[in-house]
Parts: sequence; structure tokens; C-alpha cells
Amino acid sequence: MHSDDPEVKRLVRAAFGIEPANGKTEVKAFRGPITPSSYWSGGSRDWWAFVRLADAKAASLPESGSGYVPDSKPVETLPEGFALACMHQAGSSKWFTIYVPAENLSKVITAPVQLEQDENIVLRATRGLKSGYRREAVARLGITPAMYEAAVQKLIGRGFLNRAGAITTAGRNAIEPWSSWSHFEYEMRHLATA
Repeated sequence: MHSDDPEVKRLVRAAFGIEPANGKTEVKAFRGPITPSSYWSGGSRDWWAFVRLADAKAASLPESGSGYVPDSKPVETLPEGFALACMHQAGSSKWFTIYVPAENLSKVITAPVQLEQDENIVLRATRGLKSGYRREAVARLGITPAMYEAAVQKLIGRGFLNRAGAITTAGRNAIEPWSSWSHFEYEMRHLATA
């Protein structure tokens, strides 16, 4: 799940000293093991740190895994009360993944939301298709122009689309797990004929 929650941003700031851009931080349950390799390769690098959840104190992990520095040991389990943070960097782009113990996941992400079928279809079309193709695509799934407009207004009201009609972080999270539009359309058509 992507998160713009202030607590998640606090963990990123503590780990890397950077304010993450909205929509650029993903929170996952730690399922281990993870080998935190950290070195430049092909213009990209991952940076790793442990962050204590209670007070956001961080400890960076050293560079590892290159031809000159051996791999670090895999992280099999997280120490109690800690998260494992990763900053992915490719050129000037940075995005983040925070791995938290499964029992702490509900503290840093919101609960799943329920979408009506028309909202689900319109939201997935917004994420997966360019604007010029959306209305035709949703029409193939039975969404009329009036239903489309009504769903867009409901999604804006719920904070899943912004006023310009672009998907928000909350909107992306509402349709997790993500699959491509073509896969989703196939599933919807298959359900309709079953």
C-alpha cells in the first residue's frame, strides 16, 4: 500500500533525512528474508536503514553487495519495535519502501475500503488508461456516460480522485492489488458470462 500518512513520512525522514513526495512511499508487511544490498549499479542504488517505530531513531546499514564489498547478511526477522526502510534511487528519482512487522501494519496504513462496482471500474480505468480511452473502455463494461460522471463525482468526494480527475494515493490503495486494465476487463467480462 502507498501511504502519505504523517507517521510513514516521519519514518522516511528519520531514516534518510528526506521529505518523501506524495505517493512515493510504499508500506509492506515484512515477510523476510531480505538481503539489503546497497551499492551503485547501472545508475541506481538502494539505501537501507533500521528505524525504531516508537521514537523514529534510525541506524543506516553500510554499503554492501558490490564487487568490492561483500553482501550483507539477510535480514531474517525484524527486531521488535523496528521497521526496515529502503530508499530506491535511480538518477534523481527517489522512492521509498517501509517494511514493518505484520502486527504493526495497521498502525501505518488505513483499512481497505469498499467500492461500488461503477466506482471500481472508473477508478481502475483512471489508473490504467489515458483519458481519451477511458469512456469507451468503461462502456464495454456497461458504464453509461451518466454513470461514469456520477462515479467520478463520488470518487472525488471520497478523495480517490482529485478535482482534475487524476487518481490520488488513496485511490491507488483502494484498488490494490493492482492488475492491468486489460486483465481487469477480461476478468469482468468473464464474471459477466459465468
